[in-house]
Amino acid sequence: MVTSTGEGDYAVVYGPLAFEPDECTVAMMQARLRISPVASASMFIGFTDAISDTVLIEDEDGTLESDPTDAFGVMLEGEQDGTYQTVGVQNGTDATQVAIGVGTDDVTVPDETNNNFHTIKIEGAAADSGTMRVYLSDGNGFMGLVATRTAYFRSSIVYAPVVSLDGRATAVTVRLAELGWDGNKGSSFD
Repeated sequence: MVTSTGEGDYAVVYGPLAFEPDECTVAMMQARLRISPVASASMFIGFTDAISDTVLIEDEDGTLESDPTDAFGVMLEGEQDGTYQTVGVQNGTDATQVAIGVGTDDVTVPDETNNNFHTIKIEGAAADSGTMRVYLSDGNGFMGLVATRTAYFRSSIVYAPVVSLDGRATAVTVRLAELGWDGNKGSSFD
């Protein structure tokens, strides 16, 4: 995924619109990627009900902006810092964005740095009005649960896994080495 120096230059990769947590028990997506330069990247990695050619959730100037009606995942706003934040939107209403490491029972993780491969895994389950779990790999490649959010999304909506990028008018390269998903039973590709 590459953006150029033009304003409004986006890159988006979607999986199938096929995952309803109420029906498939746990919707899961995983991305292995490397970003450079982090300081210019605005990324959303997660699930969405909207298939569009824009960055789905962003916080360019301190205000969370959501394009989809329903979505959940993590956001990286490199202009602010290299910290991943959990974000969600339910029926057009944004959930509170929380930096990973400051929420209840979160694990503190290092900020994102240029040109380092890492893996992000997002799970969505119907329990507790939409429970999202976020896993990140450490410097040795081991995955660990770093954040859990409850009442974060509507579990009755059909979602697609997505990785979206905005370079903020700067050339940004994201090497997407892996993008996978699973929905257990009940996922449908119709």
